[in-house]
Amino acid sequence: MTLPLGDNLINFLHVKTNMEDMNKAILKALAEIGRAASSKEIAEKLGVPTSKVSCRLAPLKRKGLIESPEKGKWVITEEGKKEIEA
Repeated sequence: MTLPLGDNLINFLHVKTNMEDMNKAILKALAEIGRAASSKEIAEKLGVPTSKVSCRLAPLKRKGLIESPEKGKWVITEEGKKEIEA
């Protein structure tokens, strides 16, 4: 991967940090909810638009941090719990 330069690098790092912060916030919200929750429920808990949550769910699932026990519902995995403790 080639990193951007100058202001683009600053923007890149800012976006990357915001994505990581949102990922961690989603994991924490799921841990606090304590049951399978929809993206809308997670978004309401975080006070953000549902779209901000929805676009992060598939990447979190690919990393094994969340899973979907039923369509449209999400739970944090043991690996996800370790991630928020780190």
